[in-house]
Amino acid sequence: MKGYKIQSSRTSALPDPLMQAMDHRDQAFSLAILLPDHPLLGAYIIVAATKGEAILVSMLPNMDQYQRERWIRLFDQARHDLEEEQCNSVLRTSGLDDLIANLDRSATLYSRHELPRLASKIHPSLRHIESFTSAISSASQYRPVACLVWGGIQAVLQVLYHCACLLPNVLEEMFELIADLNNTLPRFESDLTLYSDREELQWPLQDLYEEYLKYCTTAVRYLRRRPERNILAYLWTSSPQQALQQTKTRIRKHIKSFDKEVQSIHRQYVRSQNLGRIRDLSLQEHEAQPYSEDHSGTSSHHTISTVFMFKNYAFTGRDDELNFLHCKFFPSHQSGPQNDVQAPGPICCVLHGLGGSGKTQTALEYTYRYREEYDAMFWVPAESDHEMAASFALIAFKLKLVEDEDQKDTERKQNQHKAIQEARNWLQRSDKQWLLIFDNVEDIRDLETYLPTETKNRGSVIVTTQRPRSRRITRSFYNIELHSFDEDQGAKLLFKYLEREPNHEAEENLARETSCIVGGLPLAIATIGGYINESESSVAEFLEIMKRSSNAWEDTQHTKVMHYERTLGTVFDIALKELPPKTRNLIEILAFLNPDSIPEGILNAPHDDDEVSFLGNKADLLEMTRILRRRQLVRRETSGEEPFLAIHRSLQWSIIVDLSRNYDQRWAKYHQAFVLLRRGMPMSSPIQVPEPEKWPNFERYTPQVLNLRTHCLWPEPPVDLPVDFAHILSDMGTYMWHAGLIDDGSEALETAENILDERKVPKINPLRSDILGNLGILSGFAGISERRDGMKRRHTALEIRKKVFDDISENKRTRDDEVRLYIAESDVAFGYAQEERFDDVEEIMERCLTQYKTWSTEEKIPYEYAKYYYTMSLVRASQKLIKEAVEFGIRGVELVTKSAGEDHSVTQLWKFSLATLYFHSGDFAQSLRIHEKVLADRRRLCGEFNGFTLESYSTCGALLLREGNAEKAAEYLDCCLERRKLASWDREGVGRARFRYHHVLKSLGKIDEARTELERAHTIRDQVKIECGDYLSEPDPSNELAIFDQMCSMWAGRFTGKIMQDSTPSLDFTNTPG
Repeated sequence: MKGYKIQSSRTSALPDPLMQAMDHRDQAFSLAILLPDHPLLGAYIIVAATKGEAILVSMLPNMDQYQRERWIRLFDQARHDLEEEQCNSVLRTSGLDDLIANLDRSATLYSRHELPRLASKIHPSLRHIESFTSAISSASQYRPVACLVWGGIQAVLQVLYHCACLLPNVLEEMFELIADLNNTLPRFESDLTLYSDREELQWPLQDLYEEYLKYCTTAVRYLRRRPERNILAYLWTSSPQQALQQTKTRIRKHIKSFDKEVQSIHRQYVRSQNLGRIRDLSLQEHEAQPYSEDHSGTSSHHTISTVFMFKNYAFTGRDDELNFLHCKFFPSHQSGPQNDVQAPGPICCVLHGLGGSGKTQTALEYTYRYREEYDAMFWVPAESDHEMAASFALIAFKLKLVEDEDQKDTERKQNQHKAIQEARNWLQRSDKQWLLIFDNVEDIRDLETYLPTETKNRGSVIVTTQRPRSRRITRSFYNIELHSFDEDQGAKLLFKYLEREPNHEAEENLARETSCIVGGLPLAIATIGGYINESESSVAEFLEIMKRSSNAWEDTQHTKVMHYERTLGTVFDIALKELPPKTRNLIEILAFLNPDSIPEGILNAPHDDDEVSFLGNKADLLEMTRILRRRQLVRRETSGEEPFLAIHRSLQWSIIVDLSRNYDQRWAKYHQAFVLLRRGMPMSSPIQVPEPEKWPNFERYTPQVLNLRTHCLWPEPPVDLPVDFAHILSDMGTYMWHAGLIDDGSEALETAENILDERKVPKINPLRSDILGNLGILSGFAGISERRDGMKRRHTALEIRKKVFDDISENKRTRDDEVRLYIAESDVAFGYAQEERFDDVEEIMERCLTQYKTWSTEEKIPYEYAKYYYTMSLVRASQKLIKEAVEFGIRGVELVTKSAGEDHSVTQLWKFSLATLYFHSGDFAQSLRIHEKVLADRRRLCGEFNGFTLESYSTCGALLLREGNAEKAAEYLDCCLERRKLASWDREGVGRARFRYHHVLKSLGKIDEARTELERAHTIRDQVKIECGDYLSEPDPSNELAIFDQMCSMWAGRFTGKIMQDSTPSLDFTNTPG
């Protein structure tokens, strides 16, 4: 009896049947009582009763009082209505067997020989009634509620039996109509068995119950009153098919609501069941138990999954493609000879085709159809680098390979790169059967960062992309093109979205014609279905509208893609034009944002701006979303931490292109999207102090800002972006370089600079100085190619800040004004360090130090002092004061760690420089130790394909060769040169790595390979000399290492030049025999 509410009751409070049972109160006993006509039937079981007192157990487990009362109210009303129609025995039929027995007796009573034959026609449909009543019994815990359904359908059939005596010719048609209605009901009692205590399932089931009994009552009422006339009127005047269709439509609406709630609950159930599975998978990563395939589909199998989308119950077709996928992933399931060579590593199948052809939905259907075959399934949206990295990292969080998924957002961001590596390692080592889906890939080469090259078990990979015939990235690799549907498949899909069968053959032919016109594109057909449902129109009416709207399909001169674009544009135009104004406004705003995930919190956050105030009410936003969902225009997902909306890219671009025809309209929608982002986007520190605690919010908004930027610039003419947008891009650029995303940060900042130029913002402007200063910093991470422009930007930023500072009266200057000025000063000093102008560096930084001391202590403003110690460590090294240089370097690392944290990219940069100082001091072992620690941290934090990580690989390789470990040095250098193909690494760094690799290969006796690497290194060197020869202060031409060193950034490590000491170990390989 666990889980039920136990209560005590005096016998005077009990219903009469229980009172009668209490006649035995002179002894204790256990008894279950059946109360045939009382609303409390099934609600109580007597557990023990003595001397007039009963201990009762409620059989309504935690059911809400309101829901209990509503079931009783619906039951009482329906029972009253039927009894008004002289149906007085509606509670005497308790199930299918009773109903069949009663109908047989009626057939005998009316002596109609055809009645048993007709009754047999509806017997299969009565199984749906049986399923329906089982669900009702489970949900209501009150058996008469379900009995009334049996009584209602029996009342209708008995009236029909009576009518058969008067109008035998119409009887068969009436029986077919009743059977059709019954077949509309689902077979869903299993859902109620699992979730009988879930209140959210009660509502749609109660609506369905009410609708069905209303139909029964209306039919009885109509047929009892002069049937000899009314049946004919009903059949030929009032159109029974139309009335039945309306009832079926309403029933389907309630069924759909029920299904959605079941899906939501099921996801919660699966997630809870997955906890143990997750633990098992993660614990067995290194000690995997032998995997025994069990394809029985038993309920004990629970697949860990990051598939966040619900099953699409309207999915149609693609059986051949799905079977092909599964046979490739599981060759043992393939019938006939198996000719495929079983190559090691994962098997990759690429689904490609036009946008809207159903690639994502086919991959999603595969995950649901074959879920039982896999231990783990991972869905990775791959539209952008940010999205792909975050989704892939989620694999490690789900498997508990890194810290718990519920850790603080700042920690999760810092651990993302580690999570990616851990997830990749798990895929490579695990003996579990896993499936990995990369959805909407732009360039398949981007996946090489994530895919394991070797696997212990043959993992499965599905890629969806619009790009045809992708190049091979695994040994077992297959391209699968998804073609559009033929007219029959398209018609079938349309009626799936209409949630009904065609009314007649003519309507089915119209559906085929509609499918043909839109080229059989599933996305277009889904949109048409949504439009017809929402507008309550017909297939014929839509087809007529489309024919009036466009002649795109009649033009045979256009290419397939142009035809596709025009056809989709026509369908979308029809679907959009009848939207309520606010709903149309919403979807046009969504088109400017990230199509895969637009958090609802961004949309309905409180806004003061009247432009977007219509989104501030959550109820209104949900209603607008509901309209868009019913028209199949957006998808709403609630499985993550925050609900989000998604819009198909084809629809997104169709809206953007349409808006581009009217500049004012396009600008207005852009500005609304901008207002939404401006309010929530965090601001970077005005004094440029690292703020990792803001990273989660920046990460949330970055995809939205990048998409807004893209859709403003294309198609031409671009939107004239306001200065405020440059502010957002400047903040985002600052965040990106602090997070180690150098190229992304540069791109955002350059766009911001272009906006200021296009808006003719004065040169003396604080925002411009911020943008130029940050661009100057980012250029410092590149080689000599960027050095000249970087120094120019640093100087310009300093000039602007000096002028701005001078224009502020002394009594109005703030500490931040002073800080910003001296930041620009120190930025110039960092630039001079790149050029080894250490006298200038010392002059500036000593001036800065004097100012810092007036502000506060090292403990209070650690970041400013850290910059001083960092640059001055290089100055002291150039002055041959290497011991003091190392001490300064150590203090710089301590202070930057205190300010930015151990895992910040700037902290790793300071440590890298300290390791280089140890090298110059002669402490080679400590230098290598720190460099290898920085390499490990950069792999964890920045990833294997980040320029910082590759530079650490290159440096460690050079040091290992100096130590005499040529084999490991070759491994490191080969690794970084191979990975640089997919990474963003400056060519100067690549050239130096090739020069180092050349010497490693020579030491291993691989002379031909060494010569090839040297030629490649010289090619890069010569190109740089041509472009930057006047800026390259070339040392001894015979010292090639010094040349490559000077080409690279100071932050990439200098082992020659002015900071070189007498004690510096030799890394000059030029004397090695070649």
